[in-house]
Amino acid sequence: MKILRFTLLISCLVLLLSPQHGIAQNLVPNPGFDTPVLCPTGAGQISNAAGWSSATDGSADYYDACGSAAYATPANIAGSQAPCKRDGLCWFLPIVLMTGAATCKPN
Repeated sequence: MKILRFTLLISCLVLLLSPQHGIAQNLVPNPGFDTPVLCPTGAGQISNAAGWSSATDGSADYYDACGSAAYATPANIAGSQAPCKRDGLCWFLPIVLMTGAATCKPN
C-alpha cells in the first residue's frame, strides 16, 4: 500500500512540475502565404502560394507584393490590407447556397 501511495505521489509531482507545452510541429505549410510559386495575376490563384490549393471550385484569392497591380499588396482591387508578416495574404468569401430548404412551422 505504501508503494502505491509513493508511486501515485511521484506520478502527480512529475505531471504537475513538467512543462505544460511541448515542442509542436506546424502542420500548415506556408501559413502566412509568404512563399509564392508564381506571382498572382488574377482571381482564384491560391495555388500560386507554395503548399496551397483550392479544394472546391470556389475562389480563394491570393495577393502578393510581386503580383500584378490588381493582386498586389497592400493596395489591390479588394481595397487595402497589409499582410501580417511578409508579402502575401489570402482572401476568401464563404458562400453558402441553400436550395430546397425546409421551413419549420410552430405547432
